[in-house]
Amino acid sequence: ATFHQTPAGVTIAPANGSAKEIRLQVMADNIVHVVKVDQAGKELTPSLMTIAKPCACTFDVKKSGDAVTLTTKKLVATVSLKDGRVQFADKGGAVFLKQDAEDMKPVTVGGKPYLAVKQGFNFGTKDAFYGTGQHQNNQVNLNGEDVDLLQHNMDIAIPFLVSDKNYG
Repeated sequence: ATFHQTPAGVTIAPANGSAKEIRLQVMADNIVHVVKVDQAGKELTPSLMTIAKPCACTFDVKKSGDAVTLTTKKLVATVSLKDGRVQFADKGGAVFLKQDAEDMKPVTVGGKPYLAVKQGFNFGTKDAFYGTGQHQNNQVNLNGEDVDLLQHNMDIAIPFLVSDKNYG
């Protein structure tokens, strides 16, 4: 596993896991943008969701044991060098978001290559999760639910969610 600090954050190549490269960018003292890709150095298409750019915030990157930590004035993001799992804690050390599962597999849809991605966070918590688009199944709180982000008929998939504790 390797890592290197960038002007906006840190890039990590974990020893194992489905993500081959993890990029953390500091967007604000309380916002870190996380991108995981299946190929190191992979260029991404511009986001249709946000136009935000990394801030000129002060942050610190350190290796501690089998993890890399990125610390801002308001939070600590920790990435495992073993498997690339990410967690976020406040400055007091209380973890509020912890990645529990991940899977990325190549798939072909309509003759074009894509990635099938699964992410799991905060297993076993009572946090409420809202978002992921417009669904017709009468569910609002998505905690403990499997949600397929597929566009069809009257379902509209939006890959974004927010918790009742104000993280997303």
